[in-house]
Amino acid sequence: MSMGKIGIVTFPLWESNVTPLCNLLGIINHLTDQALIITGNAGCNAVQKFKNFHFELIYHTSGSNAFTKTYNYAKTQLNIVLRMMRLSNDIDLWIFPIGGEVLLPCMALAKILRRPTIMSLTSSTEFMMKHQQHPLASIVIFFAKINYHL
Repeated sequence: MSMGKIGIVTFPLWESNVTPLCNLLGIINHLTDQALIITGNAGCNAVQKFKNFHFELIYHTSGSNAFTKTYNYAKTQLNIVLRMMRLSNDIDLWIFPIGGEVLLPCMALAKILRRPTIMSLTSSTEFMMKHQQHPLASIVIFFAKINYHL
């Protein structure tokens, strides 16, 4: 059974997100032999387990103050969307797991290109950002709320 080529996009991951990503990739591995994964940071640990998939790795550093955090966040979002633009012609379906609700530019691109999308909501990014008093909380919450309606 083959579903065509599947694209999976995550914001660069923490170590704790590698196991859920690998679990998803294990399921995808049974559905198709053609998958493209855009991830980074600890997400690169999945490369060794799924050598038949194509990985695009993006590295994200948070920053030490509100300005550098905002700049690095915007730069990472831009890098992800540029990779998607370059590779989107070959993708039949985009999946946004693990923080996918904050990838508004990526989801918007997939919708503009008329590709089917799946957003897997594994946690409440809005809730976590509010309680951590993160400097990017208002931006992330704004992105998530728009993304829920796309």
